[in-house]
Amino acid sequence: MGTHSSSGRGPDEAIRTTIELMKKLLLLLLFTTLPSTFGQEKPLKRGTYAHFETSLGTFTAQLETQLAPKTVANFIALAEGTREWKDAKGQTVTGKPFYDGLIFHRVVDQFLIQSGDPTGAGTGGPGYTIPDEFSPQLRYDRAGILGMGNRGQPDTGGSQFFVTLDAMPSLYKVNTAFGQVIRGMEVVRKIGSTRTRNERPITPVILQKVRIEIVP
Repeated sequence: MGTHSSSGRGPDEAIRTTIELMKKLLLLLLFTTLPSTFGQEKPLKRGTYAHFETSLGTFTAQLETQLAPKTVANFIALAEGTREWKDAKGQTVTGKPFYDGLIFHRVVDQFLIQSGDPTGAGTGGPGYTIPDEFSPQLRYDRAGILGMGNRGQPDTGGSQFFVTLDAMPSLYKVNTAFGQVIRGMEVVRKIGSTRTRNERPITPVILQKVRIEIVP
């Protein structure tokens, strides 16, 4: 009498196989949903923000409307084109956003990145100046502080701005601070580490647009 061999699986093995398949499906589902769950940024809290769209990425700063109201109002008006300004040839421009297409004309690694000059040489502005605004609550005590450039004299700011790459306490009461970067600091550092010659990027870094957002 010959022996009989069965190639079928017992009930325990079938259950184990089913459990393993379920585990794999659960893991696949988890890894599929992770990017959409954890990749989302937290919504912005109530406030006024400037989104700086550059050729190397976008960073966002919260503007200090209460502590530097005149500086912020001027910056927003230039960004949105609601204030007249003068171009590099001295011609009055109306209804055109000021910052669109300008370059970051000054980049100093571990110090700052700077833009807002229509001439691209570091000496230009909007054709007028604004008064300084200083607050003990706004100090250059960390990287990512948004400040207003000037000519080295009081009340000579206008359109040029910079973002610090480190704490710069010596700038307090010299340059108006009017915001801080809350998103995209890696983009600021990327701009700050670009190759330069005489503090000017060898490959131009373009400020494509400054978009203002108010979150009620």
